Amino acid sequence: MESNTVNFNYEYKLYQSPVPAWMNKVLQPSMECLYFYCNEELPLATDIKYEDEFLRKIDAKVAPLKNQSSLWWGEFSSISKLSNCKLENHLLNKQLKLWTPTGGIVSSFEELNKMMTKGRWRLKDPWMMGGTGQWRISLEMLEQDSLRKGIQKRLQKGPLLLEQSLEIKRVIGTTFNINDNAIEKLFSVENYLNSQGNFIGGKLIDTPEQIKDELIQVVNSWKEKGARGIFEIDSFELEDSTYYPCVEVNHRKTMGWFIWNLSLRFGTGSLLINSENGIQLNPKSSLMKASWFKD
Repeated sequence: MESNTVNFNYEYKLYQSPVPAWMNKVLQPSMECLYFYCNEELPLATDIKYEDEFLRKIDAKVAPLKNQSSLWWGEFSSISKLSNCKLENHLLNKQLKLWTPTGGIVSSFEELNKMMTKGRWRLKDPWMMGGTGQWRISLEMLEQDSLRKGIQKRLQKGPLLLEQSLEIKRVIGTTFNINDNAIEKLFSVENYLNSQGNFIGGKLIDTPEQIKDELIQVVNSWKEKGARGIFEIDSFELEDSTYYPCVEVNHRKTMGWFIWNLSLRFGTGSLLINSENGIQLNPKSSLMKASWFKD
């Protein structure tokens, strides 16, 4: 039987990094069932045991997880290995002359120390998803022996992206579908994040006019390089109402995909994580609660 699997571990497999335990123990069993709300014809391939009552309630179909199951969250290819890399997108931003924060690509601790000035900075792993794999640092913190050694050890594996910290008002994700003949903009969402940068919900919004041209430049550039399929660009609206148009690219589905489909199913509202409000979407036994709160 044909089936789809929600491979949340996509980036880790793509870049051959260890999959964190929380992904298999918490994220996968709590969130993969949002697939059931996406109007997909194929059953969900999973090794998680769902209660019959829950499956009947939402008219969901499951199938055993097999090697032949299609990778629904993200597909592996040489172009996706490039497009999902924060370093490649930093270089593309520079090529397209799009606004980027002060900073750059660093390959050694000496480069890092030389590039930084006073204030707060973020040092980003180019391959990790969401807010993972980031250091919040300052020049004073670099004097800490444990932090310095940790960064030096990580730099032995490859370069990192340094960016000056920003005062962020909104985090926006805009999703496109790229095919051979055209680029279709599907939707934009505002993502709610906690203080650690982790996703805690979101809602559909209109794509800001101020970044439409820049988004098209980025997606066109990746189309010319061979990118196809679902393609999302993260943007920041800053506290001074200016924009960082292309923070990073996710050449895969995102939580915004669930928000879009939930809006089609339930009407306008927000996806909320670990909230007491709204319609609960996943089993009551889930370690992370997902709910839909109608406007």
